[in-house]
Amino acid sequence: MFGRDAAAERWKGMAMKLTKMLGAALAAAALAAPAPAAAQDEAETVTKVRSLGLGIGNAYVCTPIEGRDVFKEQVHHLFDLIVQDVGSDIGFIYATAVGYGSAAPRDRLDCDAMLAQWSDIVTNYELETEE
Repeated sequence: MFGRDAAAERWKGMAMKLTKMLGAALAAAALAAPAPAAAQDEAETVTKVRSLGLGIGNAYVCTPIEGRDVFKEQVHHLFDLIVQDVGSDIGFIYATAVGYGSAAPRDRLDCDAMLAQWSDIVTNYELETEE
């Protein structure tokens, strides 16, 4: 039992166990990895939320000073909805995009279009605030 045959049998047994463990690990990794469609959906969500945030930031620049407090409340409410719906990572992207969009020079924006889009967002997401 201690000859060449015994050693070969031990290696063969160890190789079989290792193969089973690697197979199980690879199967678990395949199940845990996001499906390509899910990754694509997440990338599309990030792009849409980033565009939404930039547009909202631009609309903030176009908002008259006296309306900015209400605007901020509505933007914060939308942030809460995003975090509740898709999580804090996407919420972070939204918040940073709003900040970035709000740094745009007003003279380079189509303020009528930005404010019209913002008005649609407020209506669609029921962001109206009580005054």
